[in-house]
Amino acid sequence: MWRRQALVYCSPRMLPLFTVTIFLGAVLVFGVQPIAARLLLPSFGGSPAVWSATSVFFQLALLAGYGYSFLMTRMLAPRRQPLVHVAALAAPLLFLPLSLPLLADPVGANPAFTVLGILSLGLGVPFMVASTTGPLLQRWFSYTGHRSGRDPYFLYAASNAGSLIVLLSYPFLIEPRLDLGAQSVAWSIGYVAFAVMSVVCALTVFRAAPGQMGADHARVTADDALVAGPTWVTRGRWVVLAAVPSALSLGATAYISTDIAAVPLLWIAPLSLYLLSFIIAFSTRIRITSGQASLVLPWVAAAVVIPSGGLLSLPTALAIGLHLSFLLVAATMCHTRLAEERPTPRHLTEFYLLVAVGGALGGIFVSLVAPQVFDRVWEYPIAIGLALLLRQAGARLLNRRGLIAVALAVLVTFTVAGISLQEAAIPTAIAPFAIAAALLLILIAVAPMRPVLAAAAFVILAVSVWGTGTAIHTERTFFGVYRVTRDGSDHLLVHGSTVHGLQHRDPARTRTPSAYYHRSGPIGQLFAARSADLERVAVLGLGVGTLAAYSEAGQHFTFYEIDPAMVEIARDPELFTFLDEARGSMEVIVADGRLGLAADERTYDLVILDAFTSDAIPVHLLTREALAAYADRLTPDGIIAMNISNRFLDLEPAVAAVARSLDMTALVQHDIEVSDEERADGKTSSTWMLVAPESSRLQDVDGDPRWAVALVDEHVRPWSDDFSDILAVLR
Repeated sequence: MWRRQALVYCSPRMLPLFTVTIFLGAVLVFGVQPIAARLLLPSFGGSPAVWSATSVFFQLALLAGYGYSFLMTRMLAPRRQPLVHVAALAAPLLFLPLSLPLLADPVGANPAFTVLGILSLGLGVPFMVASTTGPLLQRWFSYTGHRSGRDPYFLYAASNAGSLIVLLSYPFLIEPRLDLGAQSVAWSIGYVAFAVMSVVCALTVFRAAPGQMGADHARVTADDALVAGPTWVTRGRWVVLAAVPSALSLGATAYISTDIAAVPLLWIAPLSLYLLSFIIAFSTRIRITSGQASLVLPWVAAAVVIPSGGLLSLPTALAIGLHLSFLLVAATMCHTRLAEERPTPRHLTEFYLLVAVGGALGGIFVSLVAPQVFDRVWEYPIAIGLALLLRQAGARLLNRRGLIAVALAVLVTFTVAGISLQEAAIPTAIAPFAIAAALLLILIAVAPMRPVLAAAAFVILAVSVWGTGTAIHTERTFFGVYRVTRDGSDHLLVHGSTVHGLQHRDPARTRTPSAYYHRSGPIGQLFAARSADLERVAVLGLGVGTLAAYSEAGQHFTFYEIDPAMVEIARDPELFTFLDEARGSMEVIVADGRLGLAADERTYDLVILDAFTSDAIPVHLLTREALAAYADRLTPDGIIAMNISNRFLDLEPAVAAVARSLDMTALVQHDIEVSDEERADGKTSSTWMLVAPESSRLQDVDGDPRWAVALVDEHVRPWSDDFSDILAVLR
C-alpha cells in the first residue's frame, strides 16, 4: 500500500498558508451548525422533524461540498480549478451576514421540508463552499511541487483540530459572550478572511508553473499512474471504517446520557474524542498504528462489559471514563487504518468523499433509523460489536466474501427485528439476541479471534436487553427511551436516569399527586390557594398527566406535549390514569409548548411550565420572548408557574433575570426537606417559581414564608432567543 512520506519544508510560507486556510475552513463548517440550530429554534420549536431535517441538511450539504471537490479535481485541469473555485468563493458573500428567511407561519403540515428549504436558502451556499476546503486544498497542495505535497493527508489533522477547537469554544467561550447576531457577524468576518486566504492558495496553485504544474507534480502524477486505484471492496471498506466510529460516537452519547448520567454538555466529550481520533490518525507526529489500537481494544471492551452486566458497581465518573476510552481506542483504530490505506493524491478527493459517506451513514443509522427500529439503545452495542469485528486480527473479514457475509447477517437480523417490533409472534427480545448470535457466528466462522473478544461482543449486545428487563413498558422515540417500571404498587415513568412521573396504583390513591407535584409541595400549595379561581389552566409538558389530579369539576386543563409517545403512555389505563380520572375536562395538544400556546387564542388563569427536569432543557421555553408570549396568554389575574427542579442546573437566576428584564415579579420555593412520611407517599424534593406581570397577582402566596423573592445574579444575563448561557447556571 502507498506509504506516508517524510516532510521536507522546501517552501517555508506555502505550508503554513494551506494549513491555516484548511484550519479556518473547518472552524467555519463546525461553527455554523449551532448558529443554525439557534436561528431555527424560536420559530420551529424542538420537534423531531425539525432536528432530523437539520441533521440531514448538514450531512447532505457536506456531501455536496465533498462531491464538488471530487468532480472539480476529476473534470478540470489543475490550472483551471482555481479559476472556477474563486468564483464559487464569491457566491457566499451574497448571503452574509448569516440569517434565515423565516416565514410568517413556518410550522406547516410538514415542517421538515420547510426547514430543509429555509436552511438551503440561507446557509446552503456558504456551508457547502466552506466544506470543500479540506479535500480541495489538500489536492491543490499536491500540485504545488512542495515535497510534502506527495502526501498531503497530514493537513486533515489541521482540519479536525479546527473542528475540535470550535466545538470546545462554542459552549465555553462563544455562547456565553456573544449573542446570536454577533455570532453571525463573527462567522461572516471569518468567512471573508477564509475566502481571501483561499484565493491566495488558488493563486499559488495557478502560478506554480506556467503551462504545467512543475516537475515535481509531473513526477508525482507519473508515480500515481503506476499505482493501482482502489477496488470496490477497498472503497466499501473505507465507508465501513468511517461509519462505525460515527455510529459509536453518537451511540455512546445516547447510552451514557440514558443509562449512566444525564449530565448537561456531556455530548461534547464523545464528539471531542471522535475528532481527536482523526487528529491522531492523520498526524505525522503521533505514531500509533491500527494494529496497536487493535491489541488494546478487546481489553477496553471487557472493562466496559463487566460493569454493564451488573457484576461490578463503579462510580459514575469511572463508568463514563471507560465508555469514552473504548470510543477513543475504537475510533483511533478505524481512522488510523483509514490513514494507512489512504490512496495517492490522485484519488484523494474520492477518498474523502467516501469517508464522508460513511460518517453520514453512521449518523443516519443512529439518529434517524435506530429510534424508529429499536425500542432501546441497541445501536450502541451493535456499534461496539462492529468495531471489534474491524480489528486488525480480523482483517480477513473485510474481503469480498466477508463483506457479503456481514451484509446477509445484517439483513437477517434486521428482518427479525422488524418482525418482532410489529408485534408478530416473535418476541421483541429475540431481535438483539439474533444480532448477537449473527455477530458471534461471523467472529467464529469468518475471522476467528481470541475468546475474550467473542465473549465481549456477545455480552455487550445481550446486556442492552437484560439491563431493562424489569420494565413493564418500554418505548423509543426521537427524544429517548421511555420506561415504565413497577415499584411495589406504584408505576414510574423513567426517561434515562430522570423520573418524569409516579402514580400509586392502589385504587384509593390513584388521584393522589406525587413526586414533584405532591399536595404539600409548592404546586400543591398554589392549587390549594387558587383552585376556586381557576377556570382554564395550560400546562407545557405532559409527563404522566399528574397535574390533572388537581382539576375540579368545571375546570379545563390544556396540556401541550411535543412527543406523541408520551401522550399514548399517559392515556394508557394499564400504565397511568391521571387523565382518565380527572374531575375537570382534559385536552392534550401535540405541539412544542411555546409554539402551541402562542397559536392558541384563549387566555388562561394559570400557565404551568413543566419541561426542565432532564439534562437537555428546552432553552427556547425560558427566553425573554417566550416569557412575554406566556404573559400574553394570561387573564388579568393569571400567573405563570415553573417547575425548575433539576439535578444539574440552577435555573432560578436565569428565570429571575428574564422576569426582571420584563418588569415582572418572581417568587421561588425550594422544597428540599422531605419527611419520611412524605417520601413513603411518593413525594420528591422540588423547586418551583411563580412569575406574574404584577406583584398583586401573587398576593395569595406572597405572605407565605415558604415562598421568597427570587434572587437575581448580576452575573447572569437575561436569556433571549439570541442569547443563552447554560454554563452560568450549571451547578
